[in-house]
Amino acid sequence: MNKQGGWMKLDNAAKIYPPVTRGELTSVFRLTAILNAPVKITVLQKSVKEASLLFPSFSVELCKGFFWYYLEYNGLPPRIHPDEGTPCQAFPKSKGEVMYRILARENRISAEFLHVITDGGGALIFLKTLLNIYNRNCSENADANLLFPDTPIVESKEGTEDKFKKISKKKFPHPDRLAPAWHLPFQTRATPRFKAMSFCIPTDKLIEKVKEYNATITEFLTAAYLYSLQELREKERKGSKLLRVQVPVDLRRRYNEKTTRNFSAFVLPEIDLRMGSYTFGEIIQEVRIAIALMASEKRLTKIISRNVSKEESPFIRVTPLLLKQVVLRFAYNRFGISQYSGTITNMGKIDASEKGKSEINSMIVIPPPPHPIVKITCAVVSFGNNTILTFGSVTGETTFETTFMRLLTGKGIPVKVFQIR
Repeated sequence: MNKQGGWMKLDNAAKIYPPVTRGELTSVFRLTAILNAPVKITVLQKSVKEASLLFPSFSVELCKGFFWYYLEYNGLPPRIHPDEGTPCQAFPKSKGEVMYRILARENRISAEFLHVITDGGGALIFLKTLLNIYNRNCSENADANLLFPDTPIVESKEGTEDKFKKISKKKFPHPDRLAPAWHLPFQTRATPRFKAMSFCIPTDKLIEKVKEYNATITEFLTAAYLYSLQELREKERKGSKLLRVQVPVDLRRRYNEKTTRNFSAFVLPEIDLRMGSYTFGEIIQEVRIAIALMASEKRLTKIISRNVSKEESPFIRVTPLLLKQVVLRFAYNRFGISQYSGTITNMGKIDASEKGKSEINSMIVIPPPPHPIVKITCAVVSFGNNTILTFGSVTGETTFETTFMRLLTGKGIPVKVFQIR
């Protein structure tokens, strides 16, 4: 993309977001760093401008063409807002607006992104870069130790390519269509619907328990999600008996890529209650097998090839955007949302230098507002000895979150409410 008024196609994963983003279904997610000192706003303003110059693919606005949406470079830094009100609000549809923002209050620096420009992996690269620059500017020392030494200094040209097309293969078989999954029966709350509730658990205690089950943290927490769904489904006693959780896989690690654009796929571990109830150990085994199979290179290629082939279909390419929007919105509601009962995203352990560990207390990820059918989703991130689970919800019910936390405490993992908002 040329910085002087250039434009860029949406990556394959981004194409679904403009048609389905509406109202409170904003497709916006948030990353937050909680510092051990109050935020210096003037220093943050300077640091944001510097950081934005290193990520030109984020300094874009969403434009509508005759056949597709596209991104047009405008060179503007993100706006800085006071952190108040509902998180993950929609971006205004006005000329000159970039699709990410910075928010600050007390000792918190947050960055919110529209999924059109990046996913959690790309957003984390930006936030770590911003925190590196902010720390340097606070110290007035050009040689100040980096909080995150492993973070790229500047976005590479290669890092802005659509990596999905690099992996996709023509005439590759497509995944089978899945039967609809069960959904939580709760009513959505009155607007504004979206609320985020966070819980903190000690990382060392979590790892200790995870090792007992010979699992990863992602497998353990996904199993906890499915077990909680099972408990509620058995009380409800109606609807589909398929419980399925959508788990994003960061493809950067698998393919050794450092792109700042969307580059993730989803696996869908499930349990089928038509075969009876599952113990927690049985669910972990199901999750482990499902993730191992679905996250294999060939099966990921299946998913990616299907998605790219639809985009490259001659019929789809010549279909006007107005009609594409209707078709994509229908497909998303009919074949996307129906397939899973919930989503859990694990951003993993965020490593920092000793300086970073002394300057930052913890980090939080707030998932995008869930579809009213799904109602609740979860995002997880670990920093230091704090693992923060954040549930994004559009229902007034907290039964699912309570069930999930009761399961963890029942297994000897201490839990405390970290943030309710």
